[in-house]
Amino acid sequence: QLPSKTRFMAAQFIAFLEESLWRDIANHANSMADLLRHETSRIPELTFPHPTQASAVFAKIPKTWLKPLRESRFFYVWDPETMLVRWSLGFDTTREDIEALCGTLANLSSLGFAETERARRSASSCSCRSFSTLAIRLTMSQIKRP
Repeated sequence: QLPSKTRFMAAQFIAFLEESLWRDIANHANSMADLLRHETSRIPELTFPHPTQASAVFAKIPKTWLKPLRESRFFYVWDPETMLVRWSLGFDTTREDIEALCGTLANLSSLGFAETERARRSASSCSCRSFSTLAIRLTMSQIKRP
């Protein structure tokens, strides 16, 4: 019965590839990663050993921040010795997701939330909540029927 079920998988790929939905998803995830990198670059305890070139931001965080961050969001610790983490952003990441993460990071920072918020407001009008990993969740309603 497996071959008869592949039409459902194929239908999702048709919706994904038609009209450049894949490109729209990728562009959105990449722009959210750029926004996250920009907003978190104001937090002095964070360092960024790699450029942000796609939908992931690599940052080194203080070890004491790991537990509080993990209580509210999921992310990978890429290198436990250096506390290099990977924040992946996806099609469903919003500016509010990024704002919430920035608020959590600012609360953990030695600058404190008020100073980081003041710096954020003066430097840009971007707002920033949590983030999610990229997952292609195409629903049957998005699939064009002949």
